[in-house]
Amino acid sequence: MPSSGTRQGGLTMLSIGETLKQIRHNQGLTQNQLYDGLISPSFASRLERGLHSVTADTLFAILDRLMIDPTEFQFIQRGYHPSVAQRTFNQITTANSQQNFPWLRHLDQQYRDSNLPNLQALATLANLSISIFDDRPIDTSRTDQLWRRFNRSQLWNLTEIRQASMWLMIAEAKHAQSQILQGIDKMHHSCARYMVHQTDTFRLQQPLLDFDNLAFQVLVQSHRYQEAKQFWPHWRPADPERLNIESRITQLVTNCFWDWYFGDFDQADHQAKLIQQIPTNKDSLNVHDVLRAYRYFAQRYRQSTKKA
Repeated sequence: MPSSGTRQGGLTMLSIGETLKQIRHNQGLTQNQLYDGLISPSFASRLERGLHSVTADTLFAILDRLMIDPTEFQFIQRGYHPSVAQRTFNQITTANSQQNFPWLRHLDQQYRDSNLPNLQALATLANLSISIFDDRPIDTSRTDQLWRRFNRSQLWNLTEIRQASMWLMIAEAKHAQSQILQGIDKMHHSCARYMVHQTDTFRLQQPLLDFDNLAFQVLVQSHRYQEAKQFWPHWRPADPERLNIESRITQLVTNCFWDWYFGDFDQADHQAKLIQQIPTNKDSLNVHDVLRAYRYFAQRYRQSTKKA
């Protein structure tokens, strides 16, 4: 028999029926208005008391009437809290942008032995970030499992797409050059499944931009200039009007990288000056330093091609 509530990540989660009842009351609906034609009145009563469960199809039909998507439903079910995995991923992202390595180490130690695969993967991401910054060997015993999981998937799901930059960092650390282009192709095809009809329902433009920005850096740092030259110009945002400021900066920065290496160097200089005038989030990495470094690398590359 379904329980009336469960514990998850230190939070008490309501049952599906109890959550539906809470949302129904909030929207001022009667049971008949919500469930008519979907389930019987007696079933609805037992469902809202946590004594019955419903099929996925019925639940989705109820959520459509409530105009609630499944992700929001789970958020409400957890008492308006994100999941532990969502919260941890956000903490790792912020710690990375601030180069807060003590906090990354804390998150690694806290979740590396978790019995939940998604939290173990996030702990590995924290550890990988520290290893790359310290320029020390990665912990292959931990990354190999993730590496195999990403590689055996023909296309990546939403979680894998949002963590795909981690796969790319592992590929670089493993010097798996032959698989990097395959990964770039897989990332773009995976995102295309979700970014259809010029919409970005799941807000994947930012992780795709971050991935491509990192992929460009990986390719030029490994002297694979022809591949770097080819893949970036074909990228176009699926929903350009919905790019937030962070996404726009990422796109403009990668445009600068490409132009410094392969396009109009002066145009890239002009673009970089404009980027440096854009107010950035206080948690962001120093864009000025990144731009200055890649301008120098690109300049050296161009000089070497002239000599050749």
